[in-house]
Amino acid sequence: MPRKKQLAQLPIQIYNLGSAAGSTLSFSREELWARMDASMGAKAVSTPVFLVNEAQMDKIYPPKRRRALDPKKVRARIRDWGGKGIREIEDLFKELDNVNDWEQYEEIVAVGVYVSDHRSYYATQVVNLGDKEYRSEDAEEAFLNLGETTQPTPAIFLCPERIVNWAKREGIPVELVLDKVYYHELGHAIMDVGDTPYDTSWGRTIEESLANWIAYSKFKGSDVRLIQHLIETQPAEYKGYAWLENAFIGLFFESQNFPIREWIDFIWHLRCSFLPWPFLWVTAKEPTLEKLVMESWIESKRRQYWSEDVEKAWQEFAVRLLERV
Repeated sequence: MPRKKQLAQLPIQIYNLGSAAGSTLSFSREELWARMDASMGAKAVSTPVFLVNEAQMDKIYPPKRRRALDPKKVRARIRDWGGKGIREIEDLFKELDNVNDWEQYEEIVAVGVYVSDHRSYYATQVVNLGDKEYRSEDAEEAFLNLGETTQPTPAIFLCPERIVNWAKREGIPVELVLDKVYYHELGHAIMDVGDTPYDTSWGRTIEESLANWIAYSKFKGSDVRLIQHLIETQPAEYKGYAWLENAFIGLFFESQNFPIREWIDFIWHLRCSFLPWPFLWVTAKEPTLEKLVMESWIESKRRQYWSEDVEKAWQEFAVRLLERV
């Protein structure tokens, strides 16, 4: 078997805050970095990564993200709902907002997290929960210094213990699980441009499906099937990655309730940020509807474009993703 090429110097900052399993993970593999495109690479070199144990991760993980939807319950509820119309979508999501199967999925959701600002994350307590034996020399200083800055401090936290356990349970190489989790969190970093309706089940469905699509799109060959297997073990909100294109097309051509004029107005506003969509799509290196969905979601957050009609359009889009879990 050919030896995997190792990089002599890591292009990012990685700190072990006290994870015993952290030393077993390899961040120096060339394929980890070669798969990245420019936008992901830019986030990778500018966002520090902290390796934390399970106790530290549970202390850090934001409360609003401690949500998970069981696909079986989602399928049953959507089947009962039966696509009654856009007015009933709000009621559907209000009901889903009250469903939380966090305990069932905690170990594979709180395996990694991106935070846009970790200054309020109980710095001293987090450090003290780590195993000093495995803490890298500069980790504590880097973590505490970031917490003392006056500017927002984005950071990615990965839990090697849970990465290793997830890989063992599913019989998948640890390296692939690590890469998938890391890319997923970098996906959140790419989309971190403004406030997001993440505390709603529809907002979480779109955000997590897009983050998984960003991660999934970086793999090729047989690795893709293994990544798909991993995603199948995740909550319902994470599974829409494979149906972004179909849901987008269906939203335009199948829905009788879709606010097409409001959406066209929104797309027209996007020209202030980059070329009008038709030209962007034609001239893009790899034009896909998935990329258009991602850009649209990013611009909604950047401009806080959440008019009633646009929000309803996103809600219907989320329903179409959940219909396929």
